[in-house]
Amino acid sequence: MVDNGADIRHVQAFWEHADLSTTQVYVHVSMMELREVYNKTHPSARD
Repeated sequence: MVDNGADIRHVQAFWEHADLSTTQVYVHVSMMELREVYNKTHPSARD
């Protein structure tokens, strides 16, 4: 969500985190980065 422009406070509310720092831990590693690593390294992602 953050990678696509969502404000972190909206993500916090969506995930129902009481503290913003909890949300920050989860969004620290972006989904785009995770997807890149998955596509480069996971056997199921290879053709």
